[in-house]
Amino acid sequence: MSRQIQSKDGMPITLPEGLTEVQLSSFKPFNTWMSTLSRTLALQSDAAHPATVREKEANTYWPWIENYGAADYVEAVRLGSDLIERNIRLCSPARIDELVKIFIHGTRMEIGFWEMFPAK
Repeated sequence: MSRQIQSKDGMPITLPEGLTEVQLSSFKPFNTWMSTLSRTLALQSDAAHPATVREKEANTYWPWIENYGAADYVEAVRLGSDLIERNIRLCSPARIDELVKIFIHGTRMEIGFWEMFPAK
């Protein structure tokens, strides 16, 4: 049975059955993602940051935000996640390591995107 834990930053995490906190905390992609999430949330908590603008007319990213909530996008994410979960089991450890490196690189690019807009 899954259980709830908290990250160092106090964010709730659902720990799936069979996965220990030690295993999760030693998984580098998860730590990279949590670090990115924490920094992004910190940026977004500043009212001067462009990502916090809630009015459609004033937010450059509004079409992008709407896309992420659209039914077709949500379904595409679900299908993609299912495909990844199904096929990752077929990958060799070397391929999984390569995919982890790609994920980390993508995460760093995401961090760089949000850090282009320093809070004023």
